[in-house]
Amino acid sequence: MKKNKNGDNIREKINYIADKAIDLTKDDILGTNIYVDTIEKIIENYPTPCTIGLFGSWGSGKTSIVKTLKEKVNNKKNTRLKVSIYDAWKYSNDDFRRTFILELKRSYGLKTNKEEEIFYKDKVEDIKIKPKIDLYFFLFFTIISIISIFSGYLFWGSGFFLTLIGSFSLGTLFSFVFSILRQGVIYYKTSLVTSKLFAPEQFEEKFKETIEEIKNKEKIDQVIIVIDNIDRCHKEQILEILLSVKNFLEIPDVIFIIPIDDDGLRSYLKMPVAEANEFIRKIFNTAIYLKNYTSNELYDYGLKLCEKYKIEFPKKENVISLITQEFSKNPRKIIQFLNNFQSEFNLVKKQEERGLIPKGSVTQNIEMFTKVLIIREEYPELYSKLIDDKLFLSEITNFVKKAKFIENEKESSLNFNGFTITIDLYRFLLRTSNIILEDINLLEPFFLLKDSFRDIPDDVYLEVIAHDWETLKERIGKKELSLEKLINFIDKVADEEVIREQRYDTSGYNLASLIFKIIKDENANLPKPLPKNILATLEREEIWTNTFNFDTESLLTSLKWLKETHNFKLDHLIKQINSIEKPDNKHLDLIKIYIDTFDRDDLEKIKTKFSEILTANFSFYNKFQTELESEKTRYLLDENFINSIIPTLVENYNQNFGKEKIEILKFLLSHQLLTERTIKELFTKIIQNVGNFNQYRDFDLYSFWVEHSADFTKIVDIENFNKIKQALISSLKNNYNIIFQYYNSQHLFSEPYIKAYKALIKFISELFLKFEKVENSDSVLEDLATKLNNFFNYKTNVEIANFINEDILQKRIVPHTNQTVFLPKLIENFIQESNDKIKDNLLLTIKMLITKKGLDFSKHQSKIMELVKHLYKIKHSKTENLLKDMASNSDLIPIIIEQFLDFNLEQLNMYLDLTKILLEKTEMPDQIKDRIFHLIKEGLASSNDQEIISSINTLFEIKDEFIPLLDKNDSKLIEGLLNKISQPLKDEIQKKKNDLVKILEKSV
Repeated sequence: MKKNKNGDNIREKINYIADKAIDLTKDDILGTNIYVDTIEKIIENYPTPCTIGLFGSWGSGKTSIVKTLKEKVNNKKNTRLKVSIYDAWKYSNDDFRRTFILELKRSYGLKTNKEEEIFYKDKVEDIKIKPKIDLYFFLFFTIISIISIFSGYLFWGSGFFLTLIGSFSLGTLFSFVFSILRQGVIYYKTSLVTSKLFAPEQFEEKFKETIEEIKNKEKIDQVIIVIDNIDRCHKEQILEILLSVKNFLEIPDVIFIIPIDDDGLRSYLKMPVAEANEFIRKIFNTAIYLKNYTSNELYDYGLKLCEKYKIEFPKKENVISLITQEFSKNPRKIIQFLNNFQSEFNLVKKQEERGLIPKGSVTQNIEMFTKVLIIREEYPELYSKLIDDKLFLSEITNFVKKAKFIENEKESSLNFNGFTITIDLYRFLLRTSNIILEDINLLEPFFLLKDSFRDIPDDVYLEVIAHDWETLKERIGKKELSLEKLINFIDKVADEEVIREQRYDTSGYNLASLIFKIIKDENANLPKPLPKNILATLEREEIWTNTFNFDTESLLTSLKWLKETHNFKLDHLIKQINSIEKPDNKHLDLIKIYIDTFDRDDLEKIKTKFSEILTANFSFYNKFQTELESEKTRYLLDENFINSIIPTLVENYNQNFGKEKIEILKFLLSHQLLTERTIKELFTKIIQNVGNFNQYRDFDLYSFWVEHSADFTKIVDIENFNKIKQALISSLKNNYNIIFQYYNSQHLFSEPYIKAYKALIKFISELFLKFEKVENSDSVLEDLATKLNNFFNYKTNVEIANFINEDILQKRIVPHTNQTVFLPKLIENFIQESNDKIKDNLLLTIKMLITKKGLDFSKHQSKIMELVKHLYKIKHSKTENLLKDMASNSDLIPIIIEQFLDFNLEQLNMYLDLTKILLEKTEMPDQIKDRIFHLIKEGLASSNDQEIISSINTLFEIKDEFIPLLDKNDSKLIEGLLNKISQPLKDEIQKKKNDLVKILEKSV
C-alpha cells in the first residue's frame, strides 16, 4: 500500500472506465462526431418513408453516434424533427410488435386506453369459484368430537364438565365449531388468461395512429426512430424486426435508423453473397458505413483514455500498443480490457506483496501479463492448454514463426500437434512473438493464485505436474528427495487438484501418467498399498478418457502390478479399448501390449472388439502376428470373426491376406475352436480354391491350397473328418493324374514343380493317416499308398524321393501307422540305391517300420527275404543292427536263419553280434550250430593263413555262446584242429588259440 508524505497509508484507487454510450459533442476521442452530422443531413433531406442503415461492427461506437444524434436533434430550437430510441435488446424476450408501439408511446408520454391493453398485456379474469370438502379433515374432526363427548361423560359426576360448559356462552360455542368446520372446505379458483393479440394489419394501423399522435403532441413534421442494439438479439428476432419495419412501418413522415453489423447480418441470412446484398438493399434506403480505425488512431485512443481516467501502470505505451493491435476493430473491447486489466493487475500486486508468488514475477513482466490476459479473453482454448503445459506457448510461437497461413475456402486454419490455429491467433502470435518466457518456472506465476506446496520446491511441483519422472528420478538419486516423500506429495496433489477440484483431464492425467512411470521403474520399492488419494485418482473413470495418451508400456506394466498387489480392476481400461471406433497406431500399440501382458480372463473381455478391429482391417494382422500365432489366439477371436473371413479366402492367396487368414484358421482348428458348420465351410472353401488344376495351371496357387489341405486334414478331428473325407478324396482325384504326369516327364523339376509335387505328396500322406484311423479300408489305404509310392523313385528325382523318405515316412507316416504297405517300396529303393548316404537314410526308415511291434509282415515275406539277402551280401556298418533288430521279431527269425545258412566264413565274421543272438535263441535249429561248426572247421583246416586267423577270431568271439552247444566229439575235433596249427602266429592270435584249447579241454 502506498504512503503519503507523513508516512500514512493511503488507499489505492482503481479508475474504471464507464462502459456506456458517450456524448460525442463533448467527448469525441475517435472523431466519430462526423457521422452524427452526416446522418443529421440525411434525415433533413431524404424523402420519407426512409430506413437508414448505420453499418459497423459490434463495439465500434454505433450507440454513441445515435444517442448523440438524439441529443443534438431534440435539443435544437424550433426543430420540426424528433428522435426516439427503441432498445431492441431490452425487449428481446418478447415479440417486437407487442412492445414497439407501447414503448414508442411511453417515450413521448402518450397514454394507452383500455381497448389497447389487449395488444400489450395478457388479460387475467376469474371465471369460477368451486368449493370442495376435505374428507380427511372431517374424519379427524368427528374422531376428536367423540373422544371429547366420552371424556365429558366421565367427568359429569364431578361437576367438571358442567363447569366447563358454563364458562362458555352458547353463541361462542357455535362460533368456535363453525370456524373449525370452515377449515374443512377448500375453495378452488379458476382463472382465464387471454394472451395479448396483435395482428399485422392492427399493428400497422396502430403505428400510424401513434405517429399522428406524436406529431400533434410534439408539433413536429417527422418522427425519427432509432432501433438500437439489434445486433444483440437472436437472429430470428433480427429478421422479424427488419421485415416488420419494411412491411408495416414505412409510412410518410417516419425515418428509421438501424445501427447494425452488416457482415453479421449477411451471416444470419445464410444466402449467397449477391442475394444477401440484395436483401439488405431492399431493407435500407441508404446506409452509412463506419470506417475502420487505424492502429495509430486506436493507440492514441487508448492513451487518451488512460490520461482522461488517470489510469497508471508500468510500460503503459507498450501495453496500449498490444491492446489496440488486438482490438483494432472494437473500441468497446479496449475499454472493457482496460477495466479488466486494472482489476487483474491489482490482484497480482497483492499476490506479490503477500508472498503468494515471487515478488516482481508478474509486475516486472507487464508485456507478458498483457499477453496472457489477451489469450485468456480471446483465445480460451489456448489458455486452457497453457494451464496444463506452460511450455506450449513457446513451442506454438516457434511453430508459427516458420509456418505460413494459407486462407481459402478449403483451408482456414493451421494445426500444431493437434491444436487448431485460427488466422486471428496466427496473427496474434506473430505480433507478440518477441514476448516469450522460455523458462516454465517464470511463466507459472501468471497462472497461480498461490504456492500451495511450501514444504517442497516449486520446481518439484512443476516436475510432478509435467510427469517428468526422469528429472525426479535424478533428484532421488542425489538424495534431494526420497521416493516415499515424492509419493506422499503426489498423494497430496491428487487430493487437492483431482479429488477435490475434479481436474481429471489436467492434473488427473498428469499425476496418473507419473504414477505409471514410477510403478514401472520402482514397483519393488513402493509402499503397499499405495496412498488412498493416488488409488482414488486411478479408480476415477474420467482419468481413463486419456487412456491412449499414456505411455503404453508404463501403463500396462503398472496395471499388471496394481492388479497383482491391489486387486485393481481393469474395467475402465477395457471399456476404453471396447469403445475404439477408428483404431490408429496408438490404439493398436496399447492392445498389443495388453495382450502380451494379461491372460485369458482379461483377454476374453476384449475378444469382441479385437475381432471387430481385425475383421474391419485385416492388415493389422502383421502387427499382431506373434500374438495370433500363440496360445492367446483362442481368447482373442470370436465366431463372428471366423465366419467373416472364410468367405474372403480367394484362389489367389496373395489377395485379402489369404495366407495370414489361413494361419489363423489353422491355429483355431488345431485347438478345436471351430464349430462343425464352420469346419465344413472352411474345407469347402479350401477344396474350391484347390479347384481343377487343368483350368488354371498355376503351380504356385495349386501348391499353396493343396499343402494347406494337408495341414487342415492333419489337424481336423476324426468326427469332422468323417463328414468331409469324400470331398477331400474327390479333390485329390481331380488333380492327381495331371500332376503325376508332370512328375513322370522327368524334366519338370524346377522350383514351382517341386513345390507342387511335395504339396500333393504331403496331402496324400495326411489322407492316408486319417483314413487309417476312421475307416482302415485296405482298398483306400492301398490306393493312397500307391499314389505316394509312385513319386518315391530315386531314379526320377532324388529330392522328391528324399522328401518322401525323410519328411513323410520317417516323420509322419511310420511313427503313426500300423500299416506295412510302404515296406516293399522302401526295400526296393534300398536294394537299388548305391549312394551310401541315401542308403543309410532308407535303412533307417526300414528299421523304424520293420521293428514296430504288432505289425503284420506276412504279405511281404519275399520282399523281406530280398532285403536280408542283400544285407548279408553287402559290407555295411548299419546292416547288422537291422538284422539284430529283425532277429528279435519271432515272425522274421525264419527268414534270418534261412539266409544265415548260406553264410561263408567272411559273413560269419562280419555278423558276429547277430550270430551271438541266433546262438542264444533256445529254439534255434540244429542247422545254425551245424553251419557255424562247418565254417569254423573248414577255416581251421585250411591251408590259407588268413582263413585260419579268421576262424580263430570268430570262434574266440562266439566261444561263450557256441562251445557250450558242442558235443564231445565236435569239441575234440575243433581242439585237435587248433593244436595242429603249426605255422607261426602273432602273439595276440596265439594267445586266443591257447585260450580256446583250454576252454575246449574243459568242455570235454
